[in-house]
Amino acid sequence: MTKDTEVMTLEVVTTHNGTIRVGDHFHDKRFTNRRWLRVDRIESDRYGVTVHYTVVHQVADGVATQPMRTNSTTPDRLLGPAFILTTKPTQATR
Repeated sequence: MTKDTEVMTLEVVTTHNGTIRVGDHFHDKRFTNRRWLRVDRIESDRYGVTVHYTVVHQVADGVATQPMRTNSTTPDRLLGPAFILTTKPTQATR
């Protein structure tokens, strides 16, 4: 019996869309229920790469909140048409 091994990394390079780094911020392209996400960690295992993020800001129905809830997705989803890269971390924040 083998044990699955997860490897944490600071960035992932996708074959089609670009690079995601820990500390990057993204937001939804939509104009309603817009969320701002911060990449917290990137993990790789035998099933693929997972990007874990925190929703640091959300505006829904004109009300702004800081929900600070966590979730995860694939790198291709985050770099796809649904999200926009807002900021990249500076060298000092990595």
